[in-house]
Amino acid sequence: MIHHGDREFAEWLHEKGYVSDGKSFKLFTFSNLEVERFKVFKDRFKILSNEAKLVLTFHIDEAMQHFVTGLFQHSTVTIGDRKGQVDFEVKTVEALDLPEFFEADESIRFCSLSPICVTKAVKTDGKLLAEYLSPEHPEYEQRFFENLITRYKTVHPEMNGTFDLRDDFHLNVTSKPKSRLVKIKADTPQETRVRGFLYDFECHAPTELLKFGYEAGFAEKNALGFGCVGTKD
Repeated sequence: MIHHGDREFAEWLHEKGYVSDGKSFKLFTFSNLEVERFKVFKDRFKILSNEAKLVLTFHIDEAMQHFVTGLFQHSTVTIGDRKGQVDFEVKTVEALDLPEFFEADESIRFCSLSPICVTKAVKTDGKLLAEYLSPEHPEYEQRFFENLITRYKTVHPEMNGTFDLRDDFHLNVTSKPKSRLVKIKADTPQETRVRGFLYDFECHAPTELLKFGYEAGFAEKNALGFGCVGTKD
């Protein structure tokens, strides 16, 4: 949709993104598809409702927000893979306000709207492979925040060296994590499988970082639909 509205911006976002330490990041994510009524059949689900909901979050300025919102009005979107697809007509687009407590609170409760993915590189048979970590892993919290800081510095390089993980950061998982294995580019030669976890959590960190994570997604692989969160009262 962005490609149709601004081809140059879309190509930059897809090919380059925001860069830090040689790594490129795309500062957006999206939730699981929310459907009120459905039936599960093996790795499929049949939609029984007339409507579905999807949350998209971006770390962009206010002017760009109106541009992106307008792109999706009165459009059609196809969601699925080679085995099954559904054509959706966009009925409404609503821009959600940023919760007010981001202005003052440095400890906020979130719920995951899509799996949260944290990895570490491990050497196996001479190759570096990604190990997908559960929230119980001793390195999970550190890697969770290191990723958040690294991505934040792609748009705020002046903040380099400002944050100290020893003092300002804490992740408290408040529900039992549910593992979710997601196929990317299913049934193609490029198919990969990515594991993330769904859970509620309380996060203590500088407010600007919490706001950034809320908009751009927490942890890794956000542009593939990981790390989208909502807030809990």
